[in-house]
Amino acid sequence: MKFLSKKDSSKEINIIASNLAMLYGEGMSITSSIYILKDFPLSKRYKKSLNFIYEDILEGSSLCDAFSKFSELYPDFFIEMVRSGEETGNLSKILLEVGDYYWEMDRLKKDIIGACIYPTFLMITMFIIINVFVFVVIPNFSDMLTNNQGLPAHTKLILEASLYLKENFIKVSLLIVLWGVAIPVIFLKEYIRKYFKIAISKNNFVKSIIEYKLIITLNMILSSGINLSKGLMICTNSNNDKNLNVINDYITKGISLSDAAIHCKELSEYSLAMIKIGESSGTLEESLKKTTKILKDRNAVFIDKLGKLIQPLAIIIMAILVLLFLVSFILPLFDSMYNVG
Repeated sequence: MKFLSKKDSSKEINIIASNLAMLYGEGMSITSSIYILKDFPLSKRYKKSLNFIYEDILEGSSLCDAFSKFSELYPDFFIEMVRSGEETGNLSKILLEVGDYYWEMDRLKKDIIGACIYPTFLMITMFIIINVFVFVVIPNFSDMLTNNQGLPAHTKLILEASLYLKENFIKVSLLIVLWGVAIPVIFLKEYIRKYFKIAISKNNFVKSIIEYKLIITLNMILSSGINLSKGLMICTNSNNDKNLNVINDYITKGISLSDAAIHCKELSEYSLAMIKIGESSGTLEESLKKTTKILKDRNAVFIDKLGKLIQPLAIIIMAILVLLFLVSFILPLFDSMYNVG
């Protein structure tokens, strides 16, 4: 469930939505609010878009129509929520909830990236070290070792492979790109995507993230004051989300949210219970807020564990590769030099 494209920035949309809600809610006009937003810490592309949006509103365009001219920066979900706010006269509250939603998405993304930075650094370092050995270190010993009959077979294989890669770097690179990237993308794209989705859908961490997004979306819709079915329809149409679509289909048939949510496989028994308790007690919004906080804390623990698991694994993999290199090449090299001496 993703309401951002590759060019969208959840951080900047949060700044725009939250501060526009605050300024407009304090009684400022939309034009004045947009004008002030240009002074906030935003990237050039967002500041430039606000300049055009400001001019469009002065010329009589609605806020929704002005934002929609920059669909590459503002996702359909954001634009449709703005439209609902203008239609219902509840723009400030809806923008506030949308801003909170994007703040949560930005925080979640940063937490995941933060957990992966160190392991990624280790993997890049390992890749550089391997390339230095393959293209620089090993070929430098080629004259010494080529005619040495006492080398183990696996050491000779490493030497020959290294020399071949160095001499045919362009050819090998093209073959790797062709057979490893181009052909799979062209002919196996749908199969790869299908089985990748199946694989990640069974991952507990991924399930937890999806559940968190579903609950926070439901919470946002209810807190903003939009009709639940209409809000779900906006979210579904903006991102073609199957989970929200399933819930909305049952709600439009007159079924309560708690009964409709049962048909969503991504929601845990805990979330379903909290929805049912909140609905039966008339405190659904509060119940969803509590559920959001608990899921948020649980995901933070998941991410922390993920980082603690990946880091030692990356170190172990690097250590194994270095050890294999020492055993397969360096030790036989010293043995050979010792025997020659």
